Amino acid sequence: MLGSIRNFSKTIYAKILLGVIIVPFVFWGMGSVFRGGNTNVVGKINNHKISTKDFMNHLNSLNLSNEMIKENINNSILEEVVADLVNKKLLLLEMDELNINISDSSLSKILKKNINFLDENNNFSRIKYEKYLITNNLSATIFEENLRHNEKKRILFNYISAGTYSPFFLVKNTFNNQNKKISIEMINLEKTYKNNTTVTEDEILKFIKNNKDKLKEKKISLNITLLDPMSLVSSKDFNQLFFDKIDEIDNEIVNGIKFNEITNKYKLKTISIDSFNKKKKIDDLILSDEIINQIINTDKINEVKLMDNGNEYILFNVNKITETLPDTETKEFKNKIIELIVNESKFETNQLLLKKINTKSFNNNDFVNLTKENDIKIEQLEVKNIKDNDFFIKESLNEIFGMPINHYTIATNKNNENFLIFIKNINKIPINKNDKNYSKFYFETGINLKNNIYSTYDHYLNNKYKISMNQQTIDRLKNYFK
Repeated sequence: MLGSIRNFSKTIYAKILLGVIIVPFVFWGMGSVFRGGNTNVVGKINNHKISTKDFMNHLNSLNLSNEMIKENINNSILEEVVADLVNKKLLLLEMDELNINISDSSLSKILKKNINFLDENNNFSRIKYEKYLITNNLSATIFEENLRHNEKKRILFNYISAGTYSPFFLVKNTFNNQNKKISIEMINLEKTYKNNTTVTEDEILKFIKNNKDKLKEKKISLNITLLDPMSLVSSKDFNQLFFDKIDEIDNEIVNGIKFNEITNKYKLKTISIDSFNKKKKIDDLILSDEIINQIINTDKINEVKLMDNGNEYILFNVNKITETLPDTETKEFKNKIIELIVNESKFETNQLLLKKINTKSFNNNDFVNLTKENDIKIEQLEVKNIKDNDFFIKESLNEIFGMPINHYTIATNKNNENFLIFIKNINKIPINKNDKNYSKFYFETGINLKNNIYSTYDHYLNNKYKISMNQQTIDRLKNYFK
């Protein structure tokens, strides 16, 4: 197993956690947890039972380790796995009822068209496929069954939404929502905030006193080494022998073998760093952002970590962590404090304004008074469409286009300046079926309609199937992993 360096799964769990493959014998070693009565049943969908074996197979496919599950057991990780399994089983029941299936020959064709496994001539490469499976610690069976399930799910959703037609009035609404012209009155809020020149020495000292723990800087001392085919197997190729060595090292880490013992055994060159501070490059080694963040955010001493660094693997060990308050008299530190105070002022001012806006206690008089008190000029702007991002950032544009006329909000421009804006007027642009962009908005409207159909289908499934869960079994599973 490759431990935390492997993260193939695209599920929500893999986005939250670093994927680590579960050792296959876990299920068979759980003993009496799964014996007797209904203790081996996690739940039922109508009369279809979901067994603990189903649960463990699904858990294995998500690439979550015992350690990761233990760390998140109180964050409802197992409940989410069960919910995902129920969702998968529901779809399988629907697929079976509709006789949706993918033959082995069809699956083979789909697999051979996957761009991840094509060579420079766009031909299927068995070597690329095998390397992909090895790198991600996947069996061909699990990968291909997931591929089969996803393809069947695609067919099911196409079946549900087949024949979707987008009427003209909905296409018109989609077009108007993106292409209406919005006239805006706005004031730059930057003058209402504290700035670098208005922050006093007393404010700096008070801020330091109230935030001492937050201002402490972490100093990390670590040892790091490169694992590539040349250093491990004296080869330029990522061959099976190399991955066997990586697996061997990963297992040694799991068994508690120390960093120095591993580097000595495999005669690896070690780089020692006294104070790591988000260095991108160490000697000739370029670290990925993921590894940098892993090092910066670590709070464990002498825990050996093995991670994928793109074209090689990295082995590192943090041997010392200290947290101290920097010299408060340095210009660099004072500038940092001033910036924090200014940002805090911006946040508090914005929150106060938004609170008034949301409670409808902010009106035109307040808008005008704010300009007079801070000597701010009211600016006029017309936004032509939702992609007219010459001034505002995309997120602010999306918010503006979702607002009605005579409404206030705070928007951010590309210079990271905040503006209090007022929607003065909205001018809708007509569209007809001969417009060159009509097909584009017809397609977008169709997607929105399909999403609504899927929501209705979800409601239909909730009424069609009775789902009951065996909480005792789920609690036993949770206790096992604790």
